[in-house]
Amino acid sequence: MKPKIKSALIEEDNMSAPSPGPAKSPASLKPWNYIYLLVLVFAVTIISTLNFFSAYFSS
Repeated sequence: MKPKIKSALIEEDNMSAPSPGPAKSPASLKPWNYIYLLVLVFAVTIISTLNFFSAYFSS
């Protein structure tokens, strides 16, 4: 009985091993989302600073 339980546990480990694979693929895409968010934040900061300096120098 014990070797069968061990083989079943090994099979469960082998079945759970591919499941982190699809779970890791959205996790590997998360840095791209952070990069897009950083680009948006930098764009907003650059536009706001340009508007501030244009209003500052115009006055």
